[in-house]
Amino acid sequence: MDNLNQRRAAQVRWLKVAMDNMEAALDGSALHAFGDASETAYGAVVYLVVTEEDHSTISNLVMAKSPVAPLKKMTLPRLELMAAQMAAKLITFVRDAMKIRIDRLTCCTHGKITLCWIKGSSF
Repeated sequence: MDNLNQRRAAQVRWLKVAMDNMEAALDGSALHAFGDASETAYGAVVYLVVTEEDHSTISNLVMAKSPVAPLKKMTLPRLELMAAQMAAKLITFVRDAMKIRIDRLTCCTHGKITLCWIKGSSF
């Protein structure tokens, strides 16, 4: 694992320590990722949402990444697709780094063209 991934894993592991102490009182946990893009940048975020036994929920930002758009001009739908891919990679990375029970993973994007490309259908 390269140095950057080691640092990212360390940043996520601190949350696991807190979660280990809370896990007995949790009714469920989920990771939610969202990817978005503009003409100048794209990015993704991952949130941890936990449901407690009393059915209240708590959400925390776990990780975000936002590189600038490539110098080569790309269409906005292509950048949206890159953001969706980044969201999928981040949520997988966070899930693996946390090593706690995650009941559900959800990745979101609002780009209709991106959703069609992911589903493999025409729009």
